[in-house]
Amino acid sequence: MKKASKVTDAERSEIDILHTKGYSARAIARALGRSPNTIATELQRNSLKDGRYVATHAKHKAYVRRKYARYQGKKIQDNDELRSFIVLKLSEH
Repeated sequence: MKKASKVTDAERSEIDILHTKGYSARAIARALGRSPNTIATELQRNSLKDGRYVATHAKHKAYVRRKYARYQGKKIQDNDELRSFIVLKLSEH
């Protein structure tokens, strides 16, 4: 199965325009040549609380999510005690 690539800034701008015009996630996906699930997930994860999708806001939310996800990896890498604990707990399952 092909792994999906990250949604680009240009695609976010297109999603913003099409979503504002009332296009469904499936119609947006068709226009961008993406999976409907990718677009639906993007809209769900990065929309404002009122349901609007704003490309600049979506970009920022995605950036923050990636930034802190990477930080956690470094946290585990730099802390031998934490890494040992995680390895132990994972090996129990």
